[in-house]
Amino acid sequence: VEVSDTVTFPRKKRANVVYNINVGDPLKINTVNYNFPDSSPEIEEYFLKFDRKIRPGTNFDIVALENFRTNLSNEYRNNGFYYFSKQLISFKIDTIGRYQNAILYVNFNPNINPKVYKQWKINNVYIHNDYDPNLTMQNLQSYNSMLDTSLYYHEDKYPYYFIIKDETIIKPKHIANELYVFPDSLYKLSETKSTYSHLSKFKIYKLTNVTFAESIGDTNEYYLDCIVQLTPDKLKPVVFDIEATNTSVSVGGAGNAMFSHKNLFKGGEVFDIKLQLSLEKQKVADSTVKLLSFNTQEYNIDTRLTIPRILI
Repeated sequence: VEVSDTVTFPRKKRANVVYNINVGDPLKINTVNYNFPDSSPEIEEYFLKFDRKIRPGTNFDIVALENFRTNLSNEYRNNGFYYFSKQLISFKIDTIGRYQNAILYVNFNPNINPKVYKQWKINNVYIHNDYDPNLTMQNLQSYNSMLDTSLYYHEDKYPYYFIIKDETIIKPKHIANELYVFPDSLYKLSETKSTYSHLSKFKIYKLTNVTFAESIGDTNEYYLDCIVQLTPDKLKPVVFDIEATNTSVSVGGAGNAMFSHKNLFKGGEVFDIKLQLSLEKQKVADSTVKLLSFNTQEYNIDTRLTIPRILI
């Protein structure tokens, strides 16, 4: 890079400085070499299907390389590589004597637990329908002794294990409809995110958590158990509030009572009802008239039923 400057003096005690910067030719990547781990041929196999590779002949761009790492990591995590992360990918560039023909090396960390580069499948899916994190922290063994397990086949082909402490809050079929993690399928990060998103529509649950634990399958493949923990909120909350007004033309107040049932038909349906009473004493045009009571009254009742699924 070459820099030169020019200084001019337009008037007394004033100067204009102009810097001329010649950045020269950009560093170009002529060759890209990939070093895959020897312990996992699957890593190289799935990379060949990745269509957003680094193209030779392009300018060296750190932002583009970082995006490449992120996109490639997501691609692997959506194809069963549960433990994969972008930190496993590093870059090395050789520019000595070849500024316009640099060699870029994309390296996969070889000094890592081999299972990081293995594909994982889903074995069992467990759904804690009324998970209580406080009880698990107090006495896990005692909490587990309260649990019961039932097997539910969704669409007659996907087995899900429902773990229940007190009662089934939402019917299993409605929860199973919102699960995108399927037994005997490859782990996919996108399906985990979809499960989070769809389970959040049930307002009866204040906390949703999806975790995975290593499991033992019937073959030599690598398996994970998916554990969905649903922590219920208050089923029938009641809220009261009071408002007061005092202006130059009126004085009054209002009272509101709001009741919700967050699981009306055991399918996550939310029923809301709101009652409102407003009273105001407003001035009239004839100032000689003395108002002894509230001359404006308003009564409201609002109801709403929200069904978290498409009926038709």
